Amino acid sequence: MRVESIDPGNACAAFGEDDLVELLAIAEYHEDAGSVLMNLAKQAGKQADNVIEWLPDDWEAKLQGMLDLALRQSYAFAFRTNKANRRAAGDTRPVKNSEGFHRFAAGFTGALGGLGGVGTTLADLAVTTTLILRSIQQIAAHYGEDIDDPDVRAQCIAVFGLGGPLSDDDATDTGLWAGRIALSHQSISGVIGAVVPRMGRTMGQTLAARAAPVVSAAAAAAINTVFTRYYQKMAHVHFRLRRIERRYSRDQVMACFERIVLLERERRKSRKRNG
Repeated sequence: MRVESIDPGNACAAFGEDDLVELLAIAEYHEDAGSVLMNLAKQAGKQADNVIEWLPDDWEAKLQGMLDLALRQSYAFAFRTNKANRRAAGDTRPVKNSEGFHRFAAGFTGALGGLGGVGTTLADLAVTTTLILRSIQQIAAHYGEDIDDPDVRAQCIAVFGLGGPLSDDDATDTGLWAGRIALSHQSISGVIGAVVPRMGRTMGQTLAARAAPVVSAAAAAAINTVFTRYYQKMAHVHFRLRRIERRYSRDQVMACFERIVLLERERRKSRKRNG
């Protein structure tokens, strides 16, 4: 989609061309993230329906408990390792290379975890969550955020609760904005408490499918890689929007971004209809 396709009389009128180009790029990241997760959810749903029947009745509560523990443990560990790496590398290591490493590492962890069914799947959560959070912190730093700031570190965790666009409809993804507003200026504990239920809904069905004994290590690795890629994309969306919000009000950015997301969705649907 080109900048010229946005009506200058709409909510984007206050934005300069460079900022519109940036918002267009963020919208593409947002929609790409949704497509990645939608495809995974559709594939996993078929497998999960059979698996859920023999999972314990309290498996969802156990999953949320594991996610809560994983976030609390990985929060500090991811920060410490990133801080050590920044000192060693002089803050010069490219973020893109690091993103690829974290996807590979999460996939490798998933392959190992996929060998043992439910037990190893849940145990794998802590390692995978740490890897994803390390990548999110590096992405935040790339966009000028100070990850020594407790608020920024909380916003890194908040990425796990932003989005999860699992329904393909014509509405704007209000979950993104509701999440960004609700999770602003909260403590680490407050953010984790708010994020865990949303994260559980996003990941639950797919993790259930991964717990099936017939799921191969390769399939488990692919699932971890997709989740890592999804949250990396959402981190780009969140922190790029925060960068723009340093120059415009959040309401202005929200109104324009929602308009652009709708136009981008329509463009993709039209392209799909026309082959």
